[in-house]
Amino acid sequence: MRLDNDDEMQPEYDTKMMTFLMRQVQDEAIISPQNPVQLTDYTEPQPDLAVLRYRDDYYAQALPRADDILLLIEVADTALTYDREEKMPRYAQAGVPEAWIVNLTELLIEQYTLPVKGQYTRLQKVLLGDTVTSPTFPRIALNTSLILG
Repeated sequence: MRLDNDDEMQPEYDTKMMTFLMRQVQDEAIISPQNPVQLTDYTEPQPDLAVLRYRDDYYAQALPRADDILLLIEVADTALTYDREEKMPRYAQAGVPEAWIVNLTELLIEQYTLPVKGQYTRLQKVLLGDTVTSPTFPRIALNTSLILG
């Protein structure tokens, strides 16, 4: 099952996020834009951005699996409900440690962490002007104004 994002106004936000993330992770992780990740044998969503554990082959031999994923990011406007209600639960069920929704409607980042029994137990809404820091990969710290401003 493919879970794709249909938002049309997001390419500039995807590009901004990727640029900032690449600067911060440098050679310690791989930033994968809009490529599939394998959560189960039957589920291969295509998040807008994935921060993956570094591998020399850049996942050429196989799709990244849940234990390869450090952070998944969805940029959402019209697909906001879908990302919240469909994608986030699937990510949590697969044990993805952290996922963000860059919420273009409310101009904030929703940070989902601590998956337990198929659900994220922590949701932090990071407002415009504040900084979101990844507990999974602490080098990632982004001021939301750089992305959403």
